[in-house]
Amino acid sequence: MDQCQHCQRRFYLFSKQIQNILKILFLGDGIILGEEVCDDGNSINGDGCDSNCKPSLNSQCVNNQCVYISHPMPLLKFIKEIDNSQIVYLTYDEQVKLSFNYSIPIFIKSIDSKINNKVTNVTISEISSIDQESYKYLQMEIQIQYEEIVTNPIFSIHFTDLNIIINEFGMKSNQQDISIQLPSPNVLSEEQKQITQSLVNFSGYQIKMIAGLMLASSLSGKFEIIQNQIDLIQQLYYLKYINTRKGQNLIQFFETFRIIQLTNFYDFLGFNPSNDLFFEFSYQKSEAVFEEDGRNANYFSNFIQISTVFVFAYFTHLGIKILIKYSMNKIQKFKIFNLSKLPLFGLQKITRFSINNFRNKFSEQFKGLLQSLLYEYIISSFLSLIYQDFNQVEGKLSLIVNGGIIYLLFYYLLFQQHSNKKLHIYFAYSCIQKILFGTILIVFFKSPILQIQLCALNDFIYFYHIFKLKRLLDKFESFKKQLTHFILFIINIIYLINELYKNDPFKIVQIGWVIIGMMSSILGITLLADICKISQPFVLNLINRLKSQSPIFQNHEIFVQIQQRNYM
Repeated sequence: MDQCQHCQRRFYLFSKQIQNILKILFLGDGIILGEEVCDDGNSINGDGCDSNCKPSLNSQCVNNQCVYISHPMPLLKFIKEIDNSQIVYLTYDEQVKLSFNYSIPIFIKSIDSKINNKVTNVTISEISSIDQESYKYLQMEIQIQYEEIVTNPIFSIHFTDLNIIINEFGMKSNQQDISIQLPSPNVLSEEQKQITQSLVNFSGYQIKMIAGLMLASSLSGKFEIIQNQIDLIQQLYYLKYINTRKGQNLIQFFETFRIIQLTNFYDFLGFNPSNDLFFEFSYQKSEAVFEEDGRNANYFSNFIQISTVFVFAYFTHLGIKILIKYSMNKIQKFKIFNLSKLPLFGLQKITRFSINNFRNKFSEQFKGLLQSLLYEYIISSFLSLIYQDFNQVEGKLSLIVNGGIIYLLFYYLLFQQHSNKKLHIYFAYSCIQKILFGTILIVFFKSPILQIQLCALNDFIYFYHIFKLKRLLDKFESFKKQLTHFILFIINIIYLINELYKNDPFKIVQIGWVIIGMMSSILGITLLADICKISQPFVLNLINRLKSQSPIFQNHEIFVQIQQRNYM
């Protein structure tokens, strides 16, 4: 026994000859530490080197160490719903590549898909590409199309050929079938599709009429109407960012207001200053609902878009000033006494418009633009604060600039709030309401119930604030804003109910009809109130003229103001 060595309850002959054999046969029993092919110093099974001196299942020896060899595992992940479809991603848990003589089209053809064991209509497309050369993470998009509602569907796929995908150890997947439980699909019937499309078309006509009113109000000098219309449409559209499952009818209805979002507006123009100029900003990912709107969580990308609007507005303001000076100097030189009634009437309108707009200061236009773009800025700002990578230099600079702009913004609003003018106080409260709304949407996005409750509280407080200031505001404006924010408060309460029934596709579609009706009523009320506000001066002027029956152009008095002014 003196030629034997005791090792963990077993005896082995110990000699130079036996030692050479042990180097080959024995893997990990700890007899000759550091000299065995794969030495883990024990005889425990399943840890890479088993007690029978063989590698464990799915293990091999690499550099005297036991290495676990895994099979690539296919995974399914539910992403979102669009139209009458659901989007699922097919991925693998590690980097893979295509086997020799295989391609992605062959891989796609090897996938058989079913819903509740019934063949379904799917479209498979490649998101991230792989080849036969290098190992990469594969990601495929599977779009499942539904013709009818299926309750709690189980989506499963079967791989007819497992040899197509291999990992870095040359191992293929051993999972031939995988499945995932999906939410009941959010599907509209043909009748519901037609109704939704009719409502979308009707709202589209309302938006066009509102755009016409915005043009008319700009010609009449009522720029606050433009600002209020933009505010309203933005607030309706950004209800889309309430993080609850919505009926397809409501999702499609939101597309009516899509152009009001700044990125979409630039896309409509075919020019995006953050991309088409000399700027090259990195793309920062966020939540899917924001990315669908083309939002980049990179602060500088959004900052350039918003700043471009202010720069363009400033130079437009200067251009209008120069044009008014030029036209006024020309009008002063006209021999107006020999003009007929119609040209004289036209000159009267041009003169009054020029005099009114010549007095406009850019500071007032700045306030209007600030209110109109505040939603955009706050949403972009908090997307950056939450989702942007601050380890990069670009991220650190954006954090500094973002913090500085927010500080200046609050300083400006506090200055307005401490002003003696009540209209300035109203302006400050209006901006604060927008800031709170945008902040709630982003910061509390992952807590839907809290997000909805805070949005409802924000609208109710602002409704109460407008009620207190109703004597200060124009009666049409006061009525419109009070009713609008009260309806928005009700919509948020309905969103809470929707969150409770989010797994029932029938009920969320019904709730969607209610929300669509309330949003349409807001558009209708706004349209009616603004028509009354724009037409009121003309109606009163017409009534006064009918009462007085006095000559309109007596002694050409309309040009007295021009003759008393020097526009040189």
